[in-house]
Amino acid sequence: MKFRWNKYYFYFSVVIAIIFFIYYFQFPSKVRKETFERDVRLEFNGRVVKKFINVENHNYEMLHIKSGDDTISFLLNFDLSGLFDYVRVGDSIVKYEDKTRIIVITERNSKEFFLKYE
Repeated sequence: MKFRWNKYYFYFSVVIAIIFFIYYFQFPSKVRKETFERDVRLEFNGRVVKKFINVENHNYEMLHIKSGDDTISFLLNFDLSGLFDYVRVGDSIVKYEDKTRIIVITERNSKEFFLKYE
């Protein structure tokens, strides 16, 4: 016994698929928005002690920052500013609470980045 789709089922499936893709690409992810809001609230002034891509967790770009007595895990997977590519282990890094600006201080210079999660 062969299963045949009625042509109306096919058209209905195509319409549903189009609606899904329009919705998916039109509305930004809640996860991205919530991550951005959480990261804006962070404050740190310290040194980068580890920079890596977390293979076990969806290849997320991660920084470990030693700030005072705390070590902060800073997820940069959604960031489009280029911070992860620029920063190196040992660089000083400063971010103030409720600001998107991050200052990276190397041996030779300092550079500003603005968190951008689009």
